[in-house]
Amino acid sequence: MRLPGAENFCGRGFLTTDGDVWQRSRKLLKPTFARNNLQDLKYLSEQVDIMIAQIPQNGETVDLQPLLYGMLLNTSIKFLLGVDPTESLTDDRDFIRSQILQGMMASQETTSALLGNACFLLSRHPAYWQKIRDATSNHDLSYFDFDALLNLKIVRNIIHEALRLYPIFPIMGRNAIRDTTLPTGGGSVQGEPVFVQQGTIAAMNYLPLHRDPAVYGEDTEAFRPERWETIQPSH
Repeated sequence: MRLPGAENFCGRGFLTTDGDVWQRSRKLLKPTFARNNLQDLKYLSEQVDIMIAQIPQNGETVDLQPLLYGMLLNTSIKFLLGVDPTESLTDDRDFIRSQILQGMMASQETTSALLGNACFLLSRHPAYWQKIRDATSNHDLSYFDFDALLNLKIVRNIIHEALRLYPIFPIMGRNAIRDTTLPTGGGSVQGEPVFVQQGTIAAMNYLPLHRDPAVYGEDTEAFRPERWETIQPSH
């Protein structure tokens, strides 16, 4: 569905195609997400320091979004172009360009938006800033450590809550390329399968989904990261 409007800008890749082209694109980018590549956070750490140095120290109001945007742009370029080109299954320059552009779009714009939303929420709930400080006080984070960051439960919960309240993709659309069924959603209690005919466009709206009181409790409009200590929406 995205291809007609996006192909002239970012070509054919995992964001704009399906089938064989989508599989080829995913295979090309997959080595980038190897664990040893994800664990190397030295460059990200340096970029965070550079961003923080640009924040005024006199307490004046600052727009964080352009700073976050630039930080993640640099980081995503480094991340995506760090793969050995001899291992990437092509010499098609247009195809490579499309994969880089779409990888940058997915890893940079979405992450900077998430961080901006998280900062927006934290600025209105300063008690959680202190919780982060308390959780990190015993860690030497002069350079980010992958496992240490992964185990910072308060940070993980805040990120989850920011994504719940302000999903990066509030609406996701899909076009059925064949007759299929959704496992649940039909019947009087919405527990039966739903038939989806080929050509049907299905749109998922994550704003109401993330505010289902049966999953998240009655206070779904509240910023309460600790709810993630007890809920498991994927189950």
